[in-house]
Amino acid sequence: MIGKELTIDQVKSISMDILDEVHSFCVKNNLRYSLFSGTLLGCIRHKGFIPWDDDIDIAMPREDYEIFARTFKSDKYEFINHEKCSWYYLPWGKVADLSTIKNEPVYVKKEKYGVDIDIYPCDYIETIEQGKYLKKKLGKIDRARGHSVRLYNKNIIKNFFTLFYRGKHIKYCFKENSISSQFNSGKHMYFFRNNAFSKSDDIYPIELFDNTILMPFENRKYLVTSLYDKVLTIRYGDYMKPPADSNERKPHHLNNTRFIE
Repeated sequence: MIGKELTIDQVKSISMDILDEVHSFCVKNNLRYSLFSGTLLGCIRHKGFIPWDDDIDIAMPREDYEIFARTFKSDKYEFINHEKCSWYYLPWGKVADLSTIKNEPVYVKKEKYGVDIDIYPCDYIETIEQGKYLKKKLGKIDRARGHSVRLYNKNIIKNFFTLFYRGKHIKYCFKENSISSQFNSGKHMYFFRNNAFSKSDDIYPIELFDNTILMPFENRKYLVTSLYDKVLTIRYGDYMKPPADSNERKPHHLNNTRFIE
């Protein structure tokens, strides 16, 4: 029996509970991670969620990410990715609370997972030029995947088209991982996310995870790269100044997603 719809505050609270368990697992198993993207920005600028943000992102070096993907275990949460779930089409993983339901338009009824946090692998590159090449190639794949999602959502008889578009999603996912896996050593680290839409080149120092520090986030503390100022400047520029455009102050997911307990 489906329960009631969750509020934004409840979703954030569950997300932080998931992060608590991920944090404990990583510390116990000597796996490196850092809050990243909008979550890192919120941590530094707001000491918690950006007021209009609704999700949690963390990043790991590729080798730590692969260990995490193979070994993470929890009584309450599950790590999901395209290798574990045939319907999952993204090239990064999530840790999800399967006692809740994340009702997104792109998934058919049986393909639902709960409130989750995103776990992104960081891949290595030798030169800045390689990073820009990688971003361009992956951006094309991202746009093609996005196009297939839009087409999927427009189909009235969705179940008929599910296998076709699921296949496209998985193909894009494996292609992205195949491209990024070519860069397994180097002098820089490429942060692998939102390749088609990020304004930044998303190329960060290889020392990104060498030193992490506990920083306050809401009423708890999580690990953050000590290079947070450099990282946020690369990604956002003048990151301490909130965006003036109201269109940039909207939730990324909750405007078209329902969470149910």
